[in-house]
Amino acid sequence: MIQITPAIAIDEREIHEVFIRASGPGGQHVNKVASAVQILFHVTGSLSLTKDVQQRLIKISGGRITEDGILIPKSCINYFQKKVMLLISANYRNVGLA
Repeated sequence: MIQITPAIAIDEREIHEVFIRASGPGGQHVNKVASAVQILFHVTGSLSLTKDVQQRLIKISGGRITEDGILIPKSCINYFQKKVMLLISANYRNVGLA
């Protein structure tokens, strides 16, 4: 579980990672290899969040949520798994759940 606040935790299995090509400068491999991670979280399909919290997250997420209820935080990060999980938690705090 990823602890977001003392009252809210998200099951790690509800967060999906998609490896994408990072934008910006990066040497000879830029735009050739998947060097960034895009985080996807299906807000409306989450069993970890109450309906109330889901609706609040949808309301404050703006353009970062798809019609299907999938939250795509703006930040792209590198492959390191522990760093990914720490940044996921920080992203959810940034959208007002903390």
